[in-house]
Amino acid sequence: MKRTLRIFGSLICFIITSMALAQVSTYPFVEDFESPSIWQTTPASCDATTNGAGFSGWTQDASDNGDWRADSAGTGSLGTGPGSGRLISGSGSGTDANPGTIGGTYIYTEATNATSCGGAEINMLSPFFDFSASGKYYQLKFNYHMLGSGMGSLNIDIRNGLTGVWTNSVWSQVGEKDSAWILDSVNLANYNSDSIQIRIRGVMGTNYQSDMAFDNFQIDTFAPNLADAILLNATINDLEYPIAPLLQFDSLLFSASVKNEGLNKITNAEVNITSSGYSSIIDLDSIQPFVEETDTTTDKFGTNTTGLKEFYFQVTISETESLTTNNFDTLSVTISDSTLAREDLTSTTNGIGFNTGVGEIGQMFELINADTVTSVTFYSAGPTIGDSVRVVLRYFNQIPGAIIETSQSIQYVAGQNWYTVPLKCFTPLAVGEYFVAIEQLTNSSNMSLGYTDQYATDSTSFFGGAAGWTALESVGFPISELLRLNFGHYDTYREVNISTNKDTVCPGEFVYLQADKGKSFSWSPASSAFTPTEQNSLFDLSENTMIKIVADFGCNLTASDSVLIVVKKSPTGTITPDTTVCLGQSITLQASGGSSYSWIDGPTDTDWSVTPASTTLYNVLIDSSNGCVRSYNTTVTISEGNINVSNDTAACSGQTVSLSASGADTYQWIGGPATSNFNYTIDQTAYVIVTGLNSFGCSASDSVLVTSYQSPVLIPLNDTGACFTKNITVTAGGTADSFLWSNGDFTQSSTFQIFTSVTLSLIARNDNGCESYDTVEVARYLNPNGSIDADTTICEGETLKINAYGGASYEWGNNETTQEISVNPIEETTYTVIIRSVEGCEDFDNITVMVDPLPIAAFSYKDFKDSVAFTNESSLATSYSWDFGDGQTSTNENPYNIYKDSGDYVIVLTATNECGDVDSSISINVKVPKVVNGILEETALAEIQLYPVPTNGVITYTLENQLYGRLEIQVVDVTGKSILQKNIIKGSSVLEGNLDLTDYPAGVYLIQFKINNAQATHRVIKE
Repeated sequence: MKRTLRIFGSLICFIITSMALAQVSTYPFVEDFESPSIWQTTPASCDATTNGAGFSGWTQDASDNGDWRADSAGTGSLGTGPGSGRLISGSGSGTDANPGTIGGTYIYTEATNATSCGGAEINMLSPFFDFSASGKYYQLKFNYHMLGSGMGSLNIDIRNGLTGVWTNSVWSQVGEKDSAWILDSVNLANYNSDSIQIRIRGVMGTNYQSDMAFDNFQIDTFAPNLADAILLNATINDLEYPIAPLLQFDSLLFSASVKNEGLNKITNAEVNITSSGYSSIIDLDSIQPFVEETDTTTDKFGTNTTGLKEFYFQVTISETESLTTNNFDTLSVTISDSTLAREDLTSTTNGIGFNTGVGEIGQMFELINADTVTSVTFYSAGPTIGDSVRVVLRYFNQIPGAIIETSQSIQYVAGQNWYTVPLKCFTPLAVGEYFVAIEQLTNSSNMSLGYTDQYATDSTSFFGGAAGWTALESVGFPISELLRLNFGHYDTYREVNISTNKDTVCPGEFVYLQADKGKSFSWSPASSAFTPTEQNSLFDLSENTMIKIVADFGCNLTASDSVLIVVKKSPTGTITPDTTVCLGQSITLQASGGSSYSWIDGPTDTDWSVTPASTTLYNVLIDSSNGCVRSYNTTVTISEGNINVSNDTAACSGQTVSLSASGADTYQWIGGPATSNFNYTIDQTAYVIVTGLNSFGCSASDSVLVTSYQSPVLIPLNDTGACFTKNITVTAGGTADSFLWSNGDFTQSSTFQIFTSVTLSLIARNDNGCESYDTVEVARYLNPNGSIDADTTICEGETLKINAYGGASYEWGNNETTQEISVNPIEETTYTVIIRSVEGCEDFDNITVMVDPLPIAAFSYKDFKDSVAFTNESSLATSYSWDFGDGQTSTNENPYNIYKDSGDYVIVLTATNECGDVDSSISINVKVPKVVNGILEETALAEIQLYPVPTNGVITYTLENQLYGRLEIQVVDVTGKSILQKNIIKGSSVLEGNLDLTDYPAGVYLIQFKINNAQATHRVIKE
């Protein structure tokens, strides 16, 4: 079998030691198999206990199904082997091909009655042949012997080099050939510069008459023809095999394979197949150098002769360019009597099937020679398109028996009557009777299986199934169905080949193996395969191992191949063991052993200092002199300190909270203990930090946020007291969200009446639940027994000293706080004093001071030009004294004084009683009138008329007098503010005019008229 090496990746060195094979480079080379290591004739070649013949440089294939034997002088079997005829054995008379003596030795395959080894593959491997000599061409010649009715096939396979893929059947013969040794050749010109190996591959036939022999293996140089057509084989076509009855015998087609073993193209080649009364030509046209062509006859061979009969055919080949012609072969076939559809029944309207239900309808047939059924051909007279049927092959013993094989179901199609349906597996059958049926699968739809009544035979046609069978003639149908069994030369040889990416590996190195063909697979040893039932598999090997693949092709056909994988010795070494470091720490890795070593992603042949950021696997490759590299690894585990702390917490300032840590081996709280727990007293909001070390000394820190809730800030209460029955208010100083006093008050201040001394407690609370506390002692104080001086009378203006008695402090109604006060009332007054004890308790008293008043001096006057009359308006006086300012006085109560001259005079009135005297003075201006034209100016100016009075706006004035000159008119309001002025020249005795007060507010206004030295004032009202 083939050995294929595919190279993957970089350079891989293959060391071939025990696998070295013999190689031939001197020619001619002859192997006549005269010196075998062993002769053995039994058991069969495919027996597992058989040890075949050995020859120098030649090997039996360990992966095939058996061994070639060495023998001489023929075998004891009739109709097969050297020296045999159809009815005689060759024992004692068989010769070899070279030297052609009865004692000469040949190799052969052995089949027995007990074991025909049908389909078994028997391989013999040659030495390697070196054809590298320049300009040389080589040819293989050999003799073969293939006599026997159950003959299989003989093949020559070639592969190029140790790792080449086998080219199968570069030469091949199938079936029985002749009773004599046949000389043949294989043109090796196509391999003129290669090193090749040749495989002699025999595939065993169907019965004991399938012994094949091989001899006289020769390789020599030769001069190849420019064109040379070689007849490789001629066979009866598969599916065209004669069986009985002869009346329904199907015609035969023949096929032939021809190879051009010349150096140039053959432009025309023909194969002629002839027999008595039959001739046909296979036209192959052109054939390229070293190319094989196969084709089939166009004319069919048929016979109507009944009874057992044997036909022989001669096959010859002719070619246009060849110097060698008339290559030939022979064929033979036996015709016997049985039942099968004739090909001349190409159409019929007769059809049979089941109108209700389903079932089988079929025909018995008899197999004269053992053969292999490949398919069944049948006719449907009127198929219903889409209906399903299948073929069923059964044993037969008077009636149909057990199922041997079936086909897949098929569906009828439009325009088709003949159907050829292959069996699921080609089925080898021994001589005997069998039954083939078409099974109707579509319920109650007549399958219309074609039939004829021309060749009917009783007790051969039946219908039914598992429930029982009925002969068709018993129900009025003496018929023969249009069925034909198709046979073929079923080649049971299957081949599987292993290819691998390497056949020499180092320990721990995977090898990848592939199988090229098969349906299912089994690798061994399975324990070393990653996928032992897949077509491809990786293998992990620790020692030299022969790996075998068994490929199953279905239908009980298998093939196997083997390959030896050599496992080289692995180098040994050491490496720093697995270790643990803290994050950020460095470690020096060391390795030793082998011829050299190199760190992956690191230095070569030296220590390696690493500082991994995470747990890392470090690998070192230790090399050996045999090219194997062994990997050692060490894991540097990064240990990161781990610490977990209790959740953040909060409490009132001054309270103690329990903090905890875990995940480490040792702990240290900053400002606290070296334990995992810490009872922490809160004084402010802060992060409390703890550091933990694990067993490797790696640290980690974490913190707990401890929030300090603010407790109420209270100003300490001072003890106090209150006077008996008085209310006292105690107020908490500071801030809080709520207050609760022991007397039930819940405001910041607590007010209560004192009857006895009490102790008052306070709870101040914030919304966060934090509290502060205080107490105050409230004492009961007694009131003082106080007094004051007796009531008295004084004169107005006198000062009186008043005293209070019996207290520690005093508070007078005039806000004085001395025990004695001085008062100077101007009228009768009551003075009140609060007499307080040291504790602030109070008594009250008062004194009334009566005042004898001073006189009140007051007067008014009325001037009459040069004289003024005074009216005394004084009170409380008992006597009076006047001073008129011009040197004159009076003691009268209401005097009168005449002034001589105009001027300003100060009038002083002195009023007197028993408490003293009081002055009152007024300055007056006295104008003594002048004479103008004998009339006083004031008198003349007094004649002024104003109207309307009151007025709503405009007021009219009229002056009628003898005064002339500039007249000044001025209007003033009650505040004395001038609001309107006019200057007019009065040049006549009568003057009229208007004053407009419309824009001024309602009220009292004074209108002053002034001319020369005269002046007059009038009062008006504006509404």
